Amino acid sequence: MSTSLNVLRRLAAALTMTMCASLVVPIATRSAPTTLSVALPLGDYPSYVLPFAPASEASRTNLSYFQSPMYRPLYMVGRGPFLGVQADLSLAAPPVFSNGNTTVTLEMKGWNFSNGEVIDGRSVVFFLNLWRAAPTLFHDTLATSVMPNKISSVTASGNTVTITSSVALQPDWFVQNVLARVTPLPLAWDRVALTAAAGSSQCSSNLTSFTQTLARTVCGSPARSALGRPETGVVKFLRGRAADRATYVADDPIWGVTSGPWRLASYDVKRVAPVVMVPSPTYDGPVKAVVGQLRLVPFSTLEGERAALQSGAVDIGYLAATDVQPPSAKFPNGRITSTALRSRVVARYTPLWMSTFAVVNFDPVTGSSPLLRQLYFRQALQSSLNQSTLISGLYGRLAYANWSAVPAFPSSPALGVATNPYPYNVVRAKKYLTDNGWTVPVRGVATCARETGCGSGVPQGTSATITYRYFSGSPLVAQRLVLEQAAWAQSGIQVSLVPIDNVARLVRECVSGSPGTSWQICELSPWSYFPDSYPSGEALFHSASPANIGSYRDATMDAIVTATTQGTEALGTRYAAYSAAQLPVIYQPNRGALVAWSKRLKAALAPSPTETFLPEFFHP
Repeated sequence: MSTSLNVLRRLAAALTMTMCASLVVPIATRSAPTTLSVALPLGDYPSYVLPFAPASEASRTNLSYFQSPMYRPLYMVGRGPFLGVQADLSLAAPPVFSNGNTTVTLEMKGWNFSNGEVIDGRSVVFFLNLWRAAPTLFHDTLATSVMPNKISSVTASGNTVTITSSVALQPDWFVQNVLARVTPLPLAWDRVALTAAAGSSQCSSNLTSFTQTLARTVCGSPARSALGRPETGVVKFLRGRAADRATYVADDPIWGVTSGPWRLASYDVKRVAPVVMVPSPTYDGPVKAVVGQLRLVPFSTLEGERAALQSGAVDIGYLAATDVQPPSAKFPNGRITSTALRSRVVARYTPLWMSTFAVVNFDPVTGSSPLLRQLYFRQALQSSLNQSTLISGLYGRLAYANWSAVPAFPSSPALGVATNPYPYNVVRAKKYLTDNGWTVPVRGVATCARETGCGSGVPQGTSATITYRYFSGSPLVAQRLVLEQAAWAQSGIQVSLVPIDNVARLVRECVSGSPGTSWQICELSPWSYFPDSYPSGEALFHSASPANIGSYRDATMDAIVTATTQGTEALGTRYAAYSAAQLPVIYQPNRGALVAWSKRLKAALAPSPTETFLPEFFHP
């Protein structure tokens, strides 16, 4: 998997926030068909319909807005302000773990696909066999991942699926980060051509052995250019059809077979007109779509989206922090500053389920500073930051403090660290330096004064200077970094800001380590926990993860991450605390989102910190 693509996906996923839901206003009527118009994430448009997406297509727009309404995951995570699995919206009953958590048994609810096929065990086996055959083509498949490498067998019998593993599976992690990303697929997709019979490729059948060789025999395989082998089988058929956006039509024999409450009505290959969906009359779930049309509307500017909200052209969208006054006792979500806009929409603030941080480069090959490999130096950097001032000033109090890879807020089954180990304290920041051999002047840059040096690779005479790369296209980020630069200077640390004019170049220089470039700190966040909602760390900080951008290597961290994916250890205690204490990154405040919806909606939703999109819960 390409780390660059993964980072780009995460960056895009965290730019704006999807609304999902818990009903807060009863539905007044369900009579006349109406239209529900929803703003897509800014500057984006759906581009991939197949719910087996590679990292390059695993954007929130594709996975949450486009795929999920039509093709429901095995377990639905998130609704309204609540994190965790939503049992009533899921396609299977809660899984049963046995044999020391090496066996997982799923019982499907027996709902139907739109063509009348039962969403049974074979539907799950189909997806898992596809995953086993082509793991590199499924987004965020990590080197440390239990699935599919540690799975011994997957079998279906009617509505029952049995999964066995060679290692113990941590239940919360396995359900939220593995099973919740499984999308049961219909037999109508199990073929290599439209002329072939449904199920004819047998990719949906039980394998005698859950090996990649056998899975590729029945499901096909990705291209292996080094061996001169092209893509084959069902893998080739589905991916080739997904790449042809002319097939994104209402009556397509593949994409027209759905499992969710919505089906596709129209799609603009020019990516200009709204995507239109209509209710699926065969959906078996408890909450059915009742509006006549769902329109997913693209926008290139926030100004255009704001104007559409004010005119009533869209019913659900986003506002900027500058659109509201800071929260108060009378207006806890802030008050919309524009009278005209305030008359048309309701705005709600929600904290996002993410961790915001600056990535630290630990790899000397790509130009890391030996200063940053010293824990005390990172402690000085973190202690110099006054997150409270940033939250109240820069973010208008529409953000919350963050000091761990596991957010302390909002409330989640995955518990964060209650107390910040490095609160703002300039005196303490300077002490971290002086205790390790530095002279810190009242004004100016600190210098290593110890004859033996100030840590490995930090000789006497070294100045406390580092560089910080960031995307210059975000005014808010630029403003924050200027403030933080001044804060670090107070502690004797000189941080040189290096603006980069586009995200692709930033990723190229910081992630890929382009020849001739070096970097020390990069602004490559926030890291949005979507679709892997259980923040166990296998993506961020395990030494074998391709998404470990900063090349952080720590045996204790590896062991903790393994314990939160295998066995029975809960996430919050050790991983959250260790990621906070060791500072593999420099933590920044987590921003929230201002979600606005039209006052014409008779059924509204509470904002959600997750990336779940449930438009059937909104009703004009």
